[in-house]
Amino acid sequence: MTNTYTKGKIAKEILDQTELSIFETFQGSFGIKLTMAENGQLNILERPLPERIAQIFLELLRLSNQLDKAELKQTLLRIKRRAASKYRYFLFYLAPIKSDFNFDWGSLNENAGGHVILAYDDILKTIDFINKMEEEEPEEYEINGRLSLADKKTKKLTIEELDTKKLYSGIISKENWENMENQGIELTIDNLYSARFQEVISVNPATEEEKIERTIIKLTPRVRQESNTS
Repeated sequence: MTNTYTKGKIAKEILDQTELSIFETFQGSFGIKLTMAENGQLNILERPLPERIAQIFLELLRLSNQLDKAELKQTLLRIKRRAASKYRYFLFYLAPIKSDFNFDWGSLNENAGGHVILAYDDILKTIDFINKMEEEEPEEYEINGRLSLADKKTKKLTIEELDTKKLYSGIISKENWENMENQGIELTIDNLYSARFQEVISVNPATEEEKIERTIIKLTPRVRQESNTS
């Protein structure tokens, strides 16, 4: 799973492969049975993606029950921040129920599956833990691409990544902006730059909506290959 994506939104093909459908609902208590959709061809050389993700989800629940969150932190870092944020988003939906979460995973693979009960108090503690983790250790990554937008008033830049053509926008702090000016770094639309982003994903407790905030902490002009070959 760690090699499936590294930054940006989770790919649609991954979401399609891991989509869940309601199979059955319980009477007299809040409970549902879910089944995973069977999409794509099975690869006999590796475990199916839905099974691998279900195993990681089970591991996250078990680690969330532990008082020491060190192992949980390592697992969240291993699966990448966007997936970790989705786990927190899931816990936000559980919190208003004010009840323990009982999870049973049945699998045809004898080496997979399991059962875990995540206590209500640990749901709240894990949400707080991931929030602090986002604030204290924001994710950082580098984008190489063309400058498509530069707003000097808001200090907002947008870079189009060369390989994927995806747009990444971020704010440059006043201090870094002044450093750029002191270094003589000019902002020219369509020129190539390497931008290091710092990304924080927060959740609004009132609306439960995710908000992505990106800050550009370093910007370096790249020499166009065309000028090197001319």
